[in-house]
Amino acid sequence: MRLNGAYFSFEVPDEWQENGEEGIVIAAADKSIYRFIPNLVLRESRIKENSPDILASISQSNLAGLSRQYHGAYIFHVEALPDHSAHPGPPERRRLWGISPGKLSDGSWVTLLMIQDLLVVGDAVAELTATLPLAAWQRESPYEAFLMSLQPLPVEQQGVLHTTVDVAPATLDEWATERDKAPREALAVQVKPDLAPPWATISLTKADFDAFERMARGHVRFRADPSEIVDRRLMAANLFDELGKPTEIGLWIRKIMLRGNSWKAEKAMQYPATFRVWAMGNSSLIVTTSPDAGAGLMQCSIEYCPTEDIGRHLLVWSGLQPSWAMKFTMKISKQAFENKIDGDVCPSAVFEDDAAVFCRESWGFVLLSDSRGGGGFSWVYAPTRGTAILEACGDADLVLSRDDSKPFWQLLVGAAFVMSLGE
Repeated sequence: MRLNGAYFSFEVPDEWQENGEEGIVIAAADKSIYRFIPNLVLRESRIKENSPDILASISQSNLAGLSRQYHGAYIFHVEALPDHSAHPGPPERRRLWGISPGKLSDGSWVTLLMIQDLLVVGDAVAELTATLPLAAWQRESPYEAFLMSLQPLPVEQQGVLHTTVDVAPATLDEWATERDKAPREALAVQVKPDLAPPWATISLTKADFDAFERMARGHVRFRADPSEIVDRRLMAANLFDELGKPTEIGLWIRKIMLRGNSWKAEKAMQYPATFRVWAMGNSSLIVTTSPDAGAGLMQCSIEYCPTEDIGRHLLVWSGLQPSWAMKFTMKISKQAFENKIDGDVCPSAVFEDDAAVFCRESWGFVLLSDSRGGGGFSWVYAPTRGTAILEACGDADLVLSRDDSKPFWQLLVGAAFVMSLGE
């Protein structure tokens, strides 16, 4: 079934339902998936004046504004896709991939994947967004086909666009613009979202959390001693009551620590930042550790999280920013790699093209592993150039590889689900 707006149209299955609003075309699936009804929303507008970088400007504006529009939303992937219906200007469209928490009518939450296509034709702009549960998405899903069906109507069918948008000129990524011979906006523009409300988080120093974990794993009676300074801080955090008995929160944390599937991600830093997970069915516990520059102590944030939302938390914690597509394989000695990580010393080996650009940025290093120290993988990340998988190559060398035909976010979110669910 093809649905028409004022200037653009798109296709959805015949059994879907159309819900029209002023200036908006909404198509909703005929049944829910994971308690949420997937939908596509088309918004159309007119620009005051077309320019070679108008698509980049609109994309950058949406990238920066999504987290302000939807609490907890985060865009982790951006694509430039060929589209010869876009004219004048570069024959392409943008596709933005975002993730967001969504509240259902019964008060429960679901983690949503939002895929948005942007298309500019003349002075008309289409913004078509598919929204579905993250757990329902799979590679080569039909939703990308729905998005790719977006196209301008024949001239004789085009109506009037009543909404006009005015966006600031994009700040361009000069390297990507030159390489691709088309305007490429800078992508590191969004603000890191708040992942959890303050009431869902407990803050402790790492030393105090370690003390609690030892108590939780001990075989002696699980309770606090009000005469002990550390225990009093655990009582103040509502893990124990004023008599030293564990609270409901303290008992739940202990239970999930003892019975849940556990894994962690660790950033290699002077004071390593860690992302630890204990998952038990639909419930998970996340404990993140990071240095507190003001107090000079390592701080822990303890947070309840629905297991299906682990991927969103890991994407944001890891610092994964959208980046323009790259493809390379580079071999580097372990010593040169350590020099790059510790002192930002560029490898002496000569690299070309995308590999050379990746090497010019500072690197961070993350290791993902299960409770036994295995079962995961490692990656390197650069501030504006994304990630590369890190693998051993013999005793003295390492290999960094990048192939955006298999987006890194899929690997990362998939690994989080597998290790959390034990499947």
